Amino acid sequence: MLADDILAGLTASDYTPESRAVLTDAVEAARFLSGASSATSQQLVDATTALQTARASLVPTS
Repeated sequence: MLADDILAGLTASDYTPESRAVLTDAVEAARFLSGASSATSQQLVDATTALQTARASLVPTS
């Protein structure tokens, strides 16, 4: 699953709590949608975009 790929190699303590929270929310939403039989293609595309944006927006702690 893409959410797992996004998280691979990340160490939570390397990023600010705020930016981790955005990524966590995006991962949870993507995981929910991937298991929902009623999820539309657009919802999946939006979830993928949110994951990629949250990953790219992580703020390092140092």
